[in-house]
Amino acid sequence: MRSFVITFLLAIGSVAIPTPSMAVQVDSLPLYPVESGRQVIAIDNATTPTHDTVEPLIVGGLYSRPPQPRALPPGYEGYHDYAEMVSAITATAIDHAAIVSVFSIGTSYEGKALWAAKISDNVAADEAEPEVVFAFGQHAREILTIEQALYTLNMLTDGYGIDSSITAAVDNNELWILFNLNPDGSEYDKDNGLVLWRKNRQPNADLTVGTDLNRNWAYQWGCCGGSSAVPEDSTYRGAAPFSAPETGAVAAFFASRVVGGEQQIKLFVDWHSYGEYILYPYGYTKTDVPPDMDAVDRDVMVAMATAMGAMNGYTAIQASDLFNQITDGTSDDWAYGTHGVISFTFELSSAGSASGFYPSDSVIATETARNHDAILYLLDNAACPYAVVDRSDLCGGSPPLPPPPPGPDPSGAADTVGYVDATGAWYLLDSAGLPIPAFFYGNPGDRAFTGDWNCDGIDTPGLHRASDGFVYLRNSNTQGIADVSFFFGDPGDVPLAGDFDNDGCDTVSVYRPSIATIFIINQLGANGGGLGAASHSFAFGDLGDRPFAADFDGDGFDTVGIHRNDGFVYYRNDLLQGIAQASFFFGNNDDIFVAGDWDGDGIETPGVFRPQDITFYLRNSNTQGSADEFVQFGVSTAQPVSGSFG
Repeated sequence: MRSFVITFLLAIGSVAIPTPSMAVQVDSLPLYPVESGRQVIAIDNATTPTHDTVEPLIVGGLYSRPPQPRALPPGYEGYHDYAEMVSAITATAIDHAAIVSVFSIGTSYEGKALWAAKISDNVAADEAEPEVVFAFGQHAREILTIEQALYTLNMLTDGYGIDSSITAAVDNNELWILFNLNPDGSEYDKDNGLVLWRKNRQPNADLTVGTDLNRNWAYQWGCCGGSSAVPEDSTYRGAAPFSAPETGAVAAFFASRVVGGEQQIKLFVDWHSYGEYILYPYGYTKTDVPPDMDAVDRDVMVAMATAMGAMNGYTAIQASDLFNQITDGTSDDWAYGTHGVISFTFELSSAGSASGFYPSDSVIATETARNHDAILYLLDNAACPYAVVDRSDLCGGSPPLPPPPPGPDPSGAADTVGYVDATGAWYLLDSAGLPIPAFFYGNPGDRAFTGDWNCDGIDTPGLHRASDGFVYLRNSNTQGIADVSFFFGDPGDVPLAGDFDNDGCDTVSVYRPSIATIFIINQLGANGGGLGAASHSFAFGDLGDRPFAADFDGDGFDTVGIHRNDGFVYYRNDLLQGIAQASFFFGNNDDIFVAGDWDGDGIETPGVFRPQDITFYLRNSNTQGSADEFVQFGVSTAQPVSGSFG
């Protein structure tokens, strides 16, 4: 299921060529937070560290002075720092102004421009040609990727009009090069003497620094154990999808390339190091063709990766097969899963470097040139990637989006699912199964639920805070303070949200586990006051049962059911005391129960969220049987919610 995409549209066009910046020495510098993470004292040359286990060497505590700019150490003078990179881009753009346009897609956290270039024969025009995006430098320590970016720029410009293959590639495509997506991190790594810094330089709430940009993308962000929620970790995914300005800028650029409702970008390559691999989606799952991937797309990516691997000597594998390790919230998963763009990640060579990330500058020319043929292969096939598997019939117009995974029927007023993570961030899906922008509401430890508090047909957040005994309700699915709050019940009471009198408005009733009794309340408590009197109460279920409210028969009245630890569901179609009028088995002991109208027929039926595989299992009838639909969405610590979220 698609995750949240938060984009800010930019007007992309040709702008003035940047002037190289100058480093300025300052005698008195303020204190800035730096990451205090674990130290790497030495790297054993006999072993190859994985990308996610090498930690930066940091000296000092939580605070230190920002480093003074300094030259790269001996053996690395051939690498370009940020200012030198900008100078090189500027010089090439001046020399080849007819086919190169330079612009910025945004700024880094520290305010550095995220420079990009468009290469095309009619560079000032937005032609009806396939578009290809190459992105470089997400991880600061992967210094060879910046040299690959500059090699690609020079290869296509210096060869234009001389090499017929390059000339055809430039004439028939629009290529976008995003040169360094993490300039803050790369400058920090260089200024500290190449210390294996990976993340950006955005401060975190706990005084550590940095988000792993390649875990911060919105597709399946934080879904599957392939990133960290701990800010000091090297794979920290950030506070929310696109919380890093650098990834948000790329997302906005992709959105700007949707013209007339069609995504113009046909191919995307994210360049990393190291290992000599060509990776293709997905990283978030080990399944070859999950429900959110088209089988032909998979065939295309495998065929193209294999062909390019034969050209540069790299190994072509699915991203999750790299080190047998799941990665979630990555750029290529996002580009394919969100935009349907055929996507790859290239992992460049370590070229004998002890750490893998810092090969000597003596290998720059040979290692970047290894990808000459693969670059031309990508551009040659951009117009119709499907031709590589003899499916030219699929070409033309926007690339087909991957099919959505099985989920709520978008017809009618079907309910969908969502979840709240441990930080208080809410992630909800709309009636078409598409993501609503994520937002924060509440504190860690609050009990989350949803309801239509203002009778507008949209379910919105509710919270029960045990520390003060209050319920906090909000009338929109956006970040903000509570619109209504009131004192709720006794310690240990559980809120039950529903429309118990068929007036079109949800209220908050009480389930008291200590006596297995429901107290029905048909109006919201006064803002700042108490809950109000119950219209009536009745006993239902046993101690330890988990209650929920739903309209089981489609009559407009919500009634009460329970989910018992043995997996059985019991419910009544009225709000009276008595034995269950229906029961059936659905779910496992550790599942978390939700209910909703999954198919839009007006009858609410069972669903469960299974933390072990981060999946919602939904059934479309109140009878025993297997799930009719499933939605892979959430994190293992999620509080699941359901409703009609808009």
